[in-house]
Amino acid sequence: MANCYHFEVGDIVIVHKPEDPHEYPGWNMNMDSFVGIELAIKEIRGIKRDIVKLEGDNNRWIYNVKWLELVEEDININLNDEELQSFINTFIK
Repeated sequence: MANCYHFEVGDIVIVHKPEDPHEYPGWNMNMDSFVGIELAIKEIRGIKRDIVKLEGDNNRWIYNVKWLELVEEDININLNDEELQSFINTFIK
């Protein structure tokens, strides 16, 4: 069963400190140094795929997906006026 977070290995996430530090798998105060930091998901574990390991924390901690926020990628498309009009026309036909 997949969780509602739909994370995949390689996704970039921001770590948030849980309100309840006893929530599974438990929050260690040393994890505070990763709060607000963007890290990549290295591994997804658990029957419900609700526990992850992250790159950049020296392979030390596991995180509940509830504590993570997906970083959305910005897609910048630079088109000149002619290219933009051509792109728009493909949807108008």
